[in-house]
Amino acid sequence: MTDRWIKQPGPGQMRGEGEWVEYLGTDDEWEWLRGTGFLPTAEGEKPMECEVGDG
Repeated sequence: MTDRWIKQPGPGQMRGEGEWVEYLGTDDEWEWLRGTGFLPTAEGEKPMECEVGDG
């Protein structure tokens, strides 16, 4: 099975911000999340993001 990831906002963060965490819910819940776009989702390897630019 492919790894599934959601972007989990932390305290004071808005939807779309935060850290990528592994999604452990059901297939039906995953399809609902993907359909609504409520939280960013990804499949496969954990997405990597640069939080600090090099300038």
